[in-house]
Amino acid sequence: MNLIKSKTAIGTCMVKLKILKSCIGNRSFQCRKEFPNLSTSNQEKKISDGAIRMYCEHPNQLHTDMENRFVDLTTLNIPHWLSSPLRVPNYDEPGLVEEEIEELMLLNTDFELHPKLQVSFQDFWLQNKISESYPALWSRVNIFFIAFPTSYLVEQGFSAVVQILGKQRQKLD
Repeated sequence: MNLIKSKTAIGTCMVKLKILKSCIGNRSFQCRKEFPNLSTSNQEKKISDGAIRMYCEHPNQLHTDMENRFVDLTTLNIPHWLSSPLRVPNYDEPGLVEEEIEELMLLNTDFELHPKLQVSFQDFWLQNKISESYPALWSRVNIFFIAFPTSYLVEQGFSAVVQILGKQRQKLD
């Protein structure tokens, strides 16, 4: 995971919560496959307005909690040129300095790098040549590709270190 993927995942989840709330509020339980029980219950006996409001409140509260918890990710500004670096640079784009604009222009003519953009913009930016040939752009871009280790991966790493330094190492002696 990196900042861009994390922002995408959080944003997608928050949009889905709004859709869920809207479907429940409109009593359109067939619009989402997540509501087979509500759809059946509504067909057998109409669900009360009070129950619908209560069901709507849950995704609404989840959305609010996610907004508060992930405010740093949701407000993170990812420059447009990062996802489509081969378009003609906009000189008025906020935050771009002259050196970065020049490097974006040079990047547009570096046809060696272009095939990686067809795979993904992450593969494009993580090529070795980018950091070497376009240092000003790389200094702006690399922060967005910082890896987010999950707690599981961190714990797994600590467990490996404990094993290496513990009994496993004593067996080597």
